[in-house]
Amino acid sequence: MLRHHVFLAFFTAILLCLTSLAKAETATIEVLHLPLQEASDVVKNQLSRQGTVARLPSRQMLIIQDDAGHIERARALLKRLDMPPPQLNVQVNVVEQETADKTVMKVSGVILPGGWMRIQANHEIRQGSNNQRFRLRVTSGKYGRIEAGNIRAVRPSVRYFLHRYGVADTPDLALVPITAGFDVRARLIGKSNVRLDIHPWFERERQETNIQADMEILPSLGSTASTKRPPATQAPIRLNMQPQQSSHIERIAVTNANTELTVRLGETVTLAATRQAAKAFGNALLDHYTTVANRSVFLRLTVTQADY
Repeated sequence: MLRHHVFLAFFTAILLCLTSLAKAETATIEVLHLPLQEASDVVKNQLSRQGTVARLPSRQMLIIQDDAGHIERARALLKRLDMPPPQLNVQVNVVEQETADKTVMKVSGVILPGGWMRIQANHEIRQGSNNQRFRLRVTSGKYGRIEAGNIRAVRPSVRYFLHRYGVADTPDLALVPITAGFDVRARLIGKSNVRLDIHPWFERERQETNIQADMEILPSLGSTASTKRPPATQAPIRLNMQPQQSSHIERIAVTNANTELTVRLGETVTLAATRQAAKAFGNALLDHYTTVANRSVFLRLTVTQADY
């Protein structure tokens, strides 16, 4: 009797397996926006135990094998998730401000990483003589680049600051042209908040000289005064040198001045470079405008959602 039950269970299992194989279908799904690995993981969670999914990177496509019901579940979920990432407009104003204005010093704010402060009373900060406006259209989670200006290092304090980052070999030498700016990343959180990451940087153009040299042996053919004189046993050597100059751009990240904050869509916030590396970076950026040390950099940022 026991053998009969074991045989019946084994036969039923085989029958179910054959039935599921007979109902298995193969479908292809094109993935438009998600990384193919992420799309594959999403689909795999919707399939049965017998279902399989294979990636076809060259066609940005998934090949699914399962019954029709599980395939449709996987297709429906992937359709909801495989959407283009949000596009954001980031408006950035880089403002120069004289810190002698007492209203600036009295403004309260929230301390941020890297020596930045989020100013609460925007109306108390007057625009200075240098106000640069930048408008970036970025994909949520991707960086946009702002080239804010050039640095010529007028003051010794700025030269020492650049020297610490390896921009100049010594703080006393004349510097090569240096460009400074920010990488800004805006990442949409929910429907109304944006996470902003701001990374200051330097760029300089490095000149390199490579010399190609060919050695040429000049054999001695004797003397014209005495044609019977045999050639010399030690021939002179001439070195033919051809210097070749090349240049490349070197990026130097001011990582100690990186900062991040969360803002609401459409909200204008003001950041002041008030301490540490952010203050030193601001002084370096403004150095070629004035030799007076009482100036600060402010960033005004507004993020809005862009239309496709």
